[in-house]
Amino acid sequence: MTLWWQYGILGLGAGAAYVLLAQGILLIYRGSGVVNFAHGGFAMLGAYIYNVELRGNHGLGVLPAMLISVAVIGLLAGLVHPLIMRPLRSAAPLTRVIATLGVLLVLQAVATLRWGSASESVLPVLPQNPIHITSGIVLSEDRLIIVVIAIAVTAGLYAFSKYATAGLAIRAAAENQRAASSLAWSPDMLAFATWSFGGALAAFAGILITPYSGLDINTLTLVVISAMAAALLGSFRSFPVVLAGGLAIGVIRSLLVGRSAPTSSSKAPRTPCPSCSSWWCWWFAAGTCPSAARSWTGCPSWARDGSARCPSSPGSPWSRCSCSACSARPRTSASGCP
Repeated sequence: MTLWWQYGILGLGAGAAYVLLAQGILLIYRGSGVVNFAHGGFAMLGAYIYNVELRGNHGLGVLPAMLISVAVIGLLAGLVHPLIMRPLRSAAPLTRVIATLGVLLVLQAVATLRWGSASESVLPVLPQNPIHITSGIVLSEDRLIIVVIAIAVTAGLYAFSKYATAGLAIRAAAENQRAASSLAWSPDMLAFATWSFGGALAAFAGILITPYSGLDINTLTLVVISAMAAALLGSFRSFPVVLAGGLAIGVIRSLLVGRSAPTSSSKAPRTPCPSCSSWWCWWFAAGTCPSAARSWTGCPSWARDGSARCPSSPGSPWSRCSCSACSARPRTSASGCP
């Protein structure tokens, strides 16, 4: 039973990232009436700008690199409205959805040309100190921080849309642009603002999730599917319901992974160590090694021993290399993963 609680807590971190993405999707929909499938592309682009360009190539600190990345993607997302969505204002809703898919494909192509398609591991953004809830349940500090951020963002957006004059104007413009214009509110400026803030949220979520998912164009782009499901649960209307739906999706997905994972029982099958894109390696990246790893063949010794902490220092090969599976034979950082 303890293991299931651990799986559920692990899912809260991913669920919070889904919430941040879904709130951006919901905000854009409420401001312009467009279901934005390019949202995952904004998250992917923000993560690459932060990790590769600003942190890697220019050596900026975490906070300056994050602020610049979020601002750049926010501006880029905002420009999508006047350049693409506004000319399609009178088009059918399906046409506008297809246009966002076109934006997504363009972002993927640009990222592939600039950075290639190989998956990479990145250093953590948030502190990863373990928090021992009980003797058998451990919560990584970074996951708790992401959940708190998701709750704070949701509360802020809910209060803004319900009580702020600009929030009410955004809702009115999405339903009747002419009525909003008669009250001296520009529907185009409101839509630009919602696209910008929604894109900034996507970039922020992408930066937070890459230490667990890895820096991969396809993975970061497709995470929008889970976020879209959370927005759909909220009927593209309710920020609090999207929060609950995103967290629930994260927990359920983690529990489903846990159901198929091996246990530490002596009768457990000895299966290969899963790939670094799996949820187990997201757990490893958080610094907590599952005791069930003792039953896996091909795992590093620190995982087989069920250690409480995994190697995560900048000098360790595990944190720097990009791998598709754990290896039974230790290798150097130049040739692969430990």
